[in-house]
Amino acid sequence: MLATLMMSPERVVSVDYLIEEVWNGDPPSTGRAQIAICVAALRKVFRTVGVPQQVIVTAAPGYKLVTDGHIIDTAEFTRRVESAQRAMEQGGRGQAIALLRDALRLWRGPALDGVSSRAAETEAMRLEEQRLLAIEQYMALRLKVGEHQTLLSELSTLVRENPLRERFLAQLMQAQYRSGQRVEALRTFREGRREFVAELGLEPGTELQELHHAVLRDDSAVLGPAAGPASAALTSAEPSGNWPSPAQLPSNIGAFAGREDELRELDDLLAERSDKRPRGDRLRHRGPGGRQDGLGDPLGTPGSRTLPRRHALRRPAGGRSAAVFPGGAAALPARSGRGARAHTGWP
Repeated sequence: MLATLMMSPERVVSVDYLIEEVWNGDPPSTGRAQIAICVAALRKVFRTVGVPQQVIVTAAPGYKLVTDGHIIDTAEFTRRVESAQRAMEQGGRGQAIALLRDALRLWRGPALDGVSSRAAETEAMRLEEQRLLAIEQYMALRLKVGEHQTLLSELSTLVRENPLRERFLAQLMQAQYRSGQRVEALRTFREGRREFVAELGLEPGTELQELHHAVLRDDSAVLGPAAGPASAALTSAEPSGNWPSPAQLPSNIGAFAGREDELRELDDLLAERSDKRPRGDRLRHRGPGGRQDGLGDPLGTPGSRTLPRRHALRRPAGGRSAAVFPGGAAALPARSGRGARAHTGWP
């Protein structure tokens, strides 16, 4: 009965209407007496919790709920939503967001939960629609101020709970696109379309389909700027301060005087045919990154000799010999012209 009175604050509700709503059209013969007993019990409860004045007053042909000095959450919700709309009309986007946030915080669960009268069910549906409209406005404003990434989780939940609500689908697609999740935005449309066809036998509305085409075209004029993975990483990454150490090979030696014999031996090594192992067991080769190519054992293994840089003479490998020494140079000890091994790169 209290819910019925609260749905019509400051208005007289007849006893006959209260009887109809409380017993859903099948009242007992003592209906009027029981309504009077309920009113007396409610007045006692209000006094017990410290409400001095009478909240439910008798007014022919029934009763009236007096709200003077009191707040009814549904009325307060409506007031704040209307204030947010006025703020939006005046360009106060931040104020509108705050008002809508406060209005939505008044909700603690389904409206009129547990009340089974026909009027209560109708009112609950109306209030739920008002709540969803307020959420749509709230999300739209937050998208406009660039909160697309923080809205992804909330909008995903709203779409899951309201799969046939096109506005939530569109807002989730926009948030995903602007967060650099273009593929996810397309998947959201496909899943939403599947739900529409399965439940209603209908295609999504024109607005949602146009948004889908805009995602396919990568049309930022419709969807707003998308944050690609590269730009997102640049804006979110913190400077680490750990710079990589240089790891390139030393540059090739230019002129080298007084080593004509050694240079000739290197030239002879490089002139060997690339498909044979030169001079028996004298040539060793290792490809980039330590990879062995089959011409010999990797440097540093038994039977091979690693040439220290300070004792080595190098000759760049080029032309036909590049197949034997890819990306490297042949080398032998600068102090020994015989018995040397050639290799590429330096350990």
